[in-house]
Amino acid sequence: MKLMPCHEPLQPRLLSLASQLKAGQGLTIVCSVLCGDFFQLHEEAKTAKYKMVMCMEREQVKGFANVVVSESTSLGICHVVQSAGLGALYPNTVVMCWPDHWFDSSNRETYKSFINSLHYAQTANMAVQVVKGVQKFPSNSERLEGTIDIWWIMNILP
Repeated sequence: MKLMPCHEPLQPRLLSLASQLKAGQGLTIVCSVLCGDFFQLHEEAKTAKYKMVMCMEREQVKGFANVVVSESTSLGICHVVQSAGLGALYPNTVVMCWPDHWFDSSNRETYKSFINSLHYAQTANMAVQVVKGVQKFPSNSERLEGTIDIWWIMNILP
């Protein structure tokens, strides 16, 4: 989950969606990556984790929060995919937002992180749900109506 500079979750509705997909059953592991040196960002990581837990409570999401400090976003996501879980209980799905302007040539890191995240999840045999326009999704307290378009793409990566 991406964080704002103040370490608040950028897309709290992503938590609502994850909770709705599970129908309130099971646990969710919410992770974020801070780029930089662990020794310098340790306290910021603790603050970010606390704010993620508070956001999870507001969105009524049961589970765990974790913040990984890594040299790059891509490497941090790789660490999260490999290490998330508790013993034999580990996630089988990665839910992430479709990046805005992801193929903008001025920001190669954004689309490299996105593509690498897909590769990491596939290598770990995890399903991936990429959500576009999550800010328009209903919260857990709003009544749902209408339809949902779902696109299934399987085995797209070598």
